Amino acid sequence: KLQDIIIAIEKGDGRERLSKEKPGWPIRTLARIDIVDGKVEII
Repeated sequence: KLQDIIIAIEKGDGRERLSKEKPGWPIRTLARIDIVDGKVEII
């Protein structure tokens, strides 16, 4: 049994498409971040 899946998707609709193709999978995603003026920004 799948417990957790962590995926890194650079660009596009990969997360949305994977959710539709595998609706039962417990998917988590990573976000690309940058530090701008001492604050974390998701890019």
